[in-house]
Amino acid sequence: MTRFRSWLRAQELTVCADVHVKHGAHAIVADRSVVGLTRDAVFFDAGVIVATGQRTGDSANRDEILTIKEGTHPPTVVGGGVNEDNVEDILSMREGVIIASSLERDGVWWNEANPERVRRFMKRARTVA
Repeated sequence: MTRFRSWLRAQELTVCADVHVKHGAHAIVADRSVVGLTRDAVFFDAGVIVATGQRTGDSANRDEILTIKEGTHPPTVVGGGVNEDNVEDILSMREGVIIASSLERDGVWWNEANPERVRRFMKRARTVA
C-alpha cells in the first residue's frame, strides 16, 4: 500500500482495508485470525479498518467487530449489512459505516437510493452522534 501511494505521489490518501474480506481465502478456510489480519493491515499502513460480514448484505457480527477494534488503533468502520434496525448498535461500537443496499429501492444495491429509507436511516444514525 505504501509503495503504491508513493508511486502515485499521493501520500495524503487514506487506505481503507477490509481485514476479513467476505469472499477471500482467509474467510473461507479460517487459516488466519481476524486479529492477525487486522495487525497486518495496520503494519502495511492502512488508515481505516473495514469490518464486513460473511456475504453481501450481512453485517459483521458484534464479537468480530469488537475483536477487530481491539486489534488496531486506526478508526474502524463496518461495511455491509448496516440498516436502520442495527445502525445504532453498530455506531455505538465503531467510528462509521459504509452503507448502500439497505438505502436502495427494495434494498437492492443496483437500484437508486430511496429517499424515505435514507431519511429513516439517518434519523436513527443521528441518535448515536
